[in-house]
Amino acid sequence: MSHKKREWFALRVCALLCGAAATIVLAAGLAAAADEEGEFEIHEVSLWGFDPTLEQANQLQHYPSIMPGVVDTERSRAGVEDKVAPFSLMTFHGPSAKNVEIDLRVQAGRFTAYWPAAESKSGRLRWLDVNLSAEPDKDGRLATVDAKHWFNAARKLDALYLQLGARTERFIIYDAEFKLDQPLQITGGPDRYQVANLTKSALYDVLIVAPEAEGRRRIGHAALLPAQSASAKQPTESKPADKNPESKGEDEKPADAKVEDKKAAAAQQAAAVELAKAAAAVKTALVKVAGGDAAQPSAPAQPAAAQAPAAQLAGDPVDVEMSAPLGKDAPEMAAAQKELADSLKKQGLTEAEVELFMERAAPSIFGAKETIVVCRPPAEMIEERLPLVTYPAALKTVRTALVVLRNVDPKLKEDVNKLVTNLGAADYAEREAASTRLLQLGRLAVPALKAALKSPDIEVQFRAEKILLDQGEKVDGT
Repeated sequence: MSHKKREWFALRVCALLCGAAATIVLAAGLAAAADEEGEFEIHEVSLWGFDPTLEQANQLQHYPSIMPGVVDTERSRAGVEDKVAPFSLMTFHGPSAKNVEIDLRVQAGRFTAYWPAAESKSGRLRWLDVNLSAEPDKDGRLATVDAKHWFNAARKLDALYLQLGARTERFIIYDAEFKLDQPLQITGGPDRYQVANLTKSALYDVLIVAPEAEGRRRIGHAALLPAQSASAKQPTESKPADKNPESKGEDEKPADAKVEDKKAAAAQQAAAVELAKAAAAVKTALVKVAGGDAAQPSAPAQPAAAQAPAAQLAGDPVDVEMSAPLGKDAPEMAAAQKELADSLKKQGLTEAEVELFMERAAPSIFGAKETIVVCRPPAEMIEERLPLVTYPAALKTVRTALVVLRNVDPKLKEDVNKLVTNLGAADYAEREAASTRLLQLGRLAVPALKAALKSPDIEVQFRAEKILLDQGEKVDGT
């Protein structure tokens, strides 16, 4: 390294160290401000709908809304009784705080609804100058909703009130559609399924619910799906020798150049040590800003049952045994709901929050008319898709979600072929039911529908073409 380069490097190190020192001073100031404003916790629980035939999770046209009329949404508000209606509910707990800023973003997607009103721009929501308090502001107003709407139950949760200007509320709720890779795949059935994790993160509370005749259902459960194994590293290829006659290897350098390089390396190493010390000091100060180690947004601890067995290799399919057909009032169904609720409580949610969430989610899970699979992703997967930042930083952040997967049943291909045949059934109601279901199946049904265009049955041809056109697919002559 030349003298000028060494001089530049030294100046750069000094600048970084000075910057680190300034950051420490700033962090100390912020710590004082944080102490004045108080500390709070955030609890968030979400319900997501996923369908591998669609482009995005919670895709707008395929899931209804459970928002009241006061909340603007592009989703339909009809027919939500046994359907997945995506939403995320966020509550705040702890001491009061003033002038809190809440910044929520969506990656590769958009927000379709949110409440209370927020500053919205480019996949980003910001609630500014929010005051958190145990009692509602005397001048604040709660928006009027129907007396039977679940918003009224949410307002009875043991959580802080949010004061935003002239508006008071006890929670933040939002709805978003976003890109999400298929988390798992199931094969086999109907007595036993093999479930494979397709992600790089562990998945928890995997639940399979399969409908049977006379309104009965079979259920199966796996506490954990280990993360997918990382691909083995390929051996590094040896590089060919440099054939440029002007280049020189290390051994070909003059002795004095080697000495200079060693001195430069030593200087760089010493500077790196000093930078590491400064960085550690900065980190310590920043942790103090929000009140210690717990102040950093933390992923909830996973339940003890979620520990991977020693013999289970990451990514290997897990066998899930299915129960006998059960009625809706069977003790096993109640036990499965309780197990799911208990797992959510272990993430850090309050009992009342879990109870409210299960009232909204359970009908679409345990009352579905098709085979569905549920899983709980880790907090880091939620943070990756929907980054959340608050200022000041929350003392603790709990973010958990349930993903309800549709159209992943391995026997769907067989069902599709039967439905295509039923397009030509003698009974009109049967033909209509087949058309409706094939339209719902989206891309899964496209190959069979295109093959049906050559059917000798004119009714089958006509209905298959109509479904394809309704799905935006091209057919001959269009």
